Amino acid sequence: MERPATPPQHPTYGVHLRSVSAIVEAVFPGAASHSAQQLPSGASFNNRIYFLSVRHEDGPAYMELNPKQDFEALSYDDCDDEDAKYVIKAVGRFWGAEKVQNEAACLWLLEKHCPAVPAPRVIAWSEDGEIAMVFSPDRMRIDRRWIKAPLDGAGDSTNTGGKQGWVLMTRLPGRAVSTMDLSHDEETQVGRELARFVASWRENMPQQKHCGNVRIDQDDAAPTIPTAALTLSPNDPSSRLKVVGLVEENNYLENQIFSSLEYSTEKLRHKLRILATDGSYGPLRHLGPSIADFISTKLPRLAVARQVGSFVFTHVDLAPRNLLATRAKDGSLRVCGVVDFEFAGFFPSHHEFLSELVFNKGDLPAAVYEAYIGGLDESGIETPASREAGRGAIWEEVELLAVVEHNIEPWWLPGPLAGAELAGEFEKLEKKIRDALERLSAMSG
Repeated sequence: MERPATPPQHPTYGVHLRSVSAIVEAVFPGAASHSAQQLPSGASFNNRIYFLSVRHEDGPAYMELNPKQDFEALSYDDCDDEDAKYVIKAVGRFWGAEKVQNEAACLWLLEKHCPAVPAPRVIAWSEDGEIAMVFSPDRMRIDRRWIKAPLDGAGDSTNTGGKQGWVLMTRLPGRAVSTMDLSHDEETQVGRELARFVASWRENMPQQKHCGNVRIDQDDAAPTIPTAALTLSPNDPSSRLKVVGLVEENNYLENQIFSSLEYSTEKLRHKLRILATDGSYGPLRHLGPSIADFISTKLPRLAVARQVGSFVFTHVDLAPRNLLATRAKDGSLRVCGVVDFEFAGFFPSHHEFLSELVFNKGDLPAAVYEAYIGGLDESGIETPASREAGRGAIWEEVELLAVVEHNIEPWWLPGPLAGAELAGEFEKLEKKIRDALERLSAMSG
């Protein structure tokens, strides 16, 4: 059956791997055989995903890197059990090397600091589709290797000159929770497991004095993240990890963010720059002066902008599509993985909840969300449900700020809309922005 075409406005439009064989040859020299399966169009929005099975000549060198599970029936269903299983994520055309670096670094940090969290293990990555950075099986070094057939460019990336990168990681068993028919008790179980994952990286991941995503720095500066230096051998022995930039926003800062106020200010100002220059958002452009005035006069007086302290590791998108589960032989559910750390990083503690509060509200079923929040509360982690004296207003500010940020740059428009229908959507967005600014201004007083 013919594969449906990817809509031209989607991040994966025009993004494909030219040769999986070339990647396998670079990363797994001497592999006996391999097979690859591309996920159907629409199964992943931001990236082109390939499932890869590799038969290693001397045994599955990376197989043991999958987190150990204490239950049976870890089913992949679509490949031979003797093969090692991997995922290749070809990065969508709107992002460049920074997104590749961020996911590779975040997975490596999880491996080092949160081994109990069942996350993929990064095996290799390429920032430009031409050179692969490959972990040795013992995880003691990273080698640079040429790829004979580079990744096709999508044509309009400003960050890599049209050369799209990829990340290769171990594939976890199971399938997305969003595709499973779960009972109420099973949804509660999923929520409790999700709380356990978040509590693990809150407790074990070193907090940072800077805010943002993780970049693999190429200078001689000391590592920003404690005990997390990556040594690239033999060509670049001084590479380090540092926290800088906002990958999800396509805001590749060079200056680091030190405070919650700087973080909120930079996000809003970046959105304003896009609003002023992108003709797609012309109907909202007249809101620019009001938003700029809010940033200068009202934002610094909000409680959420005055928060102090370190920044915590955050997944950003804990939706059912990013949680994997399988069923044991007795039919019981086992949550066996959390994936998609491409936008993860170190952010204010409330950032973990923005997806469910605003961006993807309702993605988590009610029973999952209730158990998730309850589990975090039991671990002493503040959540939107926390209502200690004086804390309720902060969560309202968090939500309203996210509404403003989200709707200033409505990336999903125009999409298929036009004419009166498109104009109506912009009118709805303007009302949301104005209402949120009015309420935030009142709270800042």
